[in-house]
Amino acid sequence: MTTPVKPKHSATVILINRIQDEIKVYMTKRPESMKSYPGQYVFPGGKLIDNDSVLEKENILFGPSKPKVDIAYYVAAARELFEETGILLCRDHTGQPLQPDSTWSDALKAILGAELSFNEFIKQKGYLLHIGGLHYFGHRITSLPKPYRFNTRFFLADLPPQQEPQPTTSEIESGLWIKPEKAIALHEEGQMNMVMPTIQSLTALLSYNGEELPMLPVVKYTKNYY
Repeated sequence: MTTPVKPKHSATVILINRIQDEIKVYMTKRPESMKSYPGQYVFPGGKLIDNDSVLEKENILFGPSKPKVDIAYYVAAARELFEETGILLCRDHTGQPLQPDSTWSDALKAILGAELSFNEFIKQKGYLLHIGGLHYFGHRITSLPKPYRFNTRFFLADLPPQQEPQPTTSEIESGLWIKPEKAIALHEEGQMNMVMPTIQSLTALLSYNGEELPMLPVVKYTKNYY
């Protein structure tokens, strides 16, 4: 009997742009050459790394409510978003929104080239990682049996002022802003391939009415899923 693949801890960010009572999400398409989820439309995200759990609290700007999961997931979500799209969920040392800086692109290249860590970049700039800007959305684990499995925490994040996402790595073929209902319709027409957690996320966002952000429906997992 084959031992099930243990899911890797990961974080995903659904970047959103709210206009009155409507919402758009930023999605990326993975190249067909990728081993996992080739050709799929996904949200920015990836596996947790050791550095995600060691960022000091003095470098973090918390929100009014207590974090819903371990801080490492929030750090990973912000790091992956920056690495994949160039969007930086940070504030200045006073807690105010940042003006985009011309040095960010050089820092991003250094991070992607393993010459600089995301944590080091934040500290060098004197920024605060704004985890208060990450709204916990839900939890999903890749179903059995799959060769690649992830234990993923999902977050929502508003597009920061004066920033615009741009695909930055070879893991992304293209990116686009799209309304959840449009993405679902294109998937049903066979024009946008997506895995079930992505479809469930888009479906949950259909209930957005301009007020509180929705949550993914809760799924209770048995021990064998972990």
